[in-house]
Amino acid sequence: IRSMGGVQWIHQLKPETSVQELLLVLARDLPGFHVGKLFHGTVELRSGVLDEAGISQDSELTYVQTASPALAVQEVCETLAAWKAWKTSAKQTCRFHAALELVAEHSEIEAVHGKILGSILFKKKFPLDAPKEAEKVAVAFSRAFGRFCDAKVALPQLRALLCREQAAATAIIALGEVAPRVMSDLQGDQMVEIVREVVREIGEWLEFCPATGAPLSEGPPVLLGHAVLVECRFA
Repeated sequence: IRSMGGVQWIHQLKPETSVQELLLVLARDLPGFHVGKLFHGTVELRSGVLDEAGISQDSELTYVQTASPALAVQEVCETLAAWKAWKTSAKQTCRFHAALELVAEHSEIEAVHGKILGSILFKKKFPLDAPKEAEKVAVAFSRAFGRFCDAKVALPQLRALLCREQAAATAIIALGEVAPRVMSDLQGDQMVEIVREVVREIGEWLEFCPATGAPLSEGPPVLLGHAVLVECRFA
């Protein structure tokens, strides 16, 4: 069995081995929120036994791993539905982050999943009490929020959050996703005003750190870095 990445496995299997059994074995090494498909030539193997599928001793199968936005959306929704505070384990937080990253990056989220996701993200708003080690989660959350929430409704709320110290960074990052979606509805002076608000917040961070003698890492770096990128997008 060969993967699309060139990795090769040799399996000793009986003719009566079911395709489902083999898929379960291969799925043990799947990355999170991925699904695997098995092909013999161009034919996908989904059910039945190997003998019936024409698999012989010298056959070569191809195993294809693909990201599953549906699984990631399910993980995000289930995690947020039970969310109360940042009290989840490191493993759970890591899994949540991976799901948010996939959701924020993937271009093929089905409309129904996007609507469900937008609704639950909007209800939870932002993880304002995110601890230092959860900055990457906050970034991914904000990007996913900005991508799937109702843009017209979210825009004024995000601008209001710019004035709140704890929420400013996540609000800027979400704005970076929201603003392009409502660009055609905004007047030129409105966009200039938003850019000025974003620049003001980033400027205050940069001024605060040297003034207090605190290292820029207190910025915090992950959120600050993404906020600067958003400013560039606006400009």
